[in-house]
Amino acid sequence: MLSKALAQNISKVVDFLEYKTDLETNDDSTSVCVSVFSNDVIQMGVTNRVFHDVALFLSEKNLEFQVKFEHFYIQDPLPNDSAARFKIVDIHLPRNPGALFQEIRQKYLTINSVEKISLKEARIKYYPEDCVLEINGKQCRLPVHKNQSDLCKYFFSEPGKKVGESAPCDEVAAVMTGFHVNKVGKEHMRAVQDAMYALNKRVKKEFLTDDNLLGWTSRSLCRNF
Repeated sequence: MLSKALAQNISKVVDFLEYKTDLETNDDSTSVCVSVFSNDVIQMGVTNRVFHDVALFLSEKNLEFQVKFEHFYIQDPLPNDSAARFKIVDIHLPRNPGALFQEIRQKYLTINSVEKISLKEARIKYYPEDCVLEINGKQCRLPVHKNQSDLCKYFFSEPGKKVGESAPCDEVAAVMTGFHVNKVGKEHMRAVQDAMYALNKRVKKEFLTDDNLLGWTSRSLCRNF
């Protein structure tokens, strides 16, 4: 999924190019070339660097969106008025680029409107035999018999832990390593903390949520949901 900032910048660039192609398209041409200057980038409301990155991103994703950088001017702000008409790039598009712009918007912009879920009322299950975490019927396979799957087994398999219930980090590390709790060292507890952060990140990405599945307080892990 694209970041919100990248999606917004793609929208600005596409809106500008759509406006420019409406002005410059020749009915007899087989393609349209849009020359972009530094003052055009200012009009878009982005920096030269941002425009450069967006143009490269779109050209790498679609063969019909071709860019040819002339003398790319990276510095912001522009040092003098003469640079305002400094040509940055020629962008070659199909003769009727409307379909291409629509495809770009569908691929890279509408996805960002997907609503994220809350884990507060979510149905959460873990299947230790398959290392599969399930939330509201959607499944995600975790690395087999690794720290993230061991965490899920500890908190979500029977008897597991209740929502809001905590467990000391050294106790969790002992279960994960097989060591006696007195033999657990700092490196083992750090591994537990790292696994918790990695699991939360995976859950946010796979299940489209901003919630942390597990929490960390005073050297303890807590089941948040």
